Amino acid sequence: MSEKAQKWKNVSVVIVVIGLELLFGPGLLYLIKNNGFEIYSASLASQYPGKILLQWGVLSIYPAILVLAAWLRRKSEFVQDIGLKISKKQQKILVLAMSAVLLVMSIAAIAKTGDILLIVLNLVFYLAVVSFAEEFILRGVCPLLLRDFPKLVIYLLPNILFAGLHIFAYNGFQPLSMEYVIHFLSSQMLGLVVSGMAFQLIKDYTGTLWIPILLHAILDFSSVLSY
Repeated sequence: MSEKAQKWKNVSVVIVVIGLELLFGPGLLYLIKNNGFEIYSASLASQYPGKILLQWGVLSIYPAILVLAAWLRRKSEFVQDIGLKISKKQQKILVLAMSAVLLVMSIAAIAKTGDILLIVLNLVFYLAVVSFAEEFILRGVCPLLLRDFPKLVIYLLPNILFAGLHIFAYNGFQPLSMEYVIHFLSSQMLGLVVSGMAFQLIKDYTGTLWIPILLHAILDFSSVLSY
């Protein structure tokens, strides 16, 4: 296969990888809700722990398969290629500092709600089910596949697709209307693309995927402070 053909094959793989994440992630929740079944918010985790763990487990199947597939393909190079290695002193300091922030937020949320199970389940959800899965796919796998392209492509393509992952969630998984789709594209899309590019920049600048994973988790997990 020629170099050009291989590059465009990798673009197709990126589109398929993120498309499957959309299908088996928010797209799956959308189909479940709009076929008369209940989906459970993270804010209800302690009320329905069994059901919500099942829901999160189903959502984690595709990212888990992708992690396994990437590891089997790269093996000894997997950690380095994806950016999961933490070797520099600055990286270790940042990881420890951001982990401490999550711990403090967790303690504060437990003190406020008095519900340890709720906060622990939310921490697992936002750290593993959401942050790790999204960052692994979008800032780990996709840039690796696009490594032979200019930085502009690496930054734009995955993050335009990343923004599309939110079209269902931003509507509360309600039936989509043309009016909502136009509103999403005109008022939400750009901000999501820019934020995704910022996460990519942070990963490239720090040299590790763990920093955007933890930052993503901190930003999302902050919602528990309003419970």
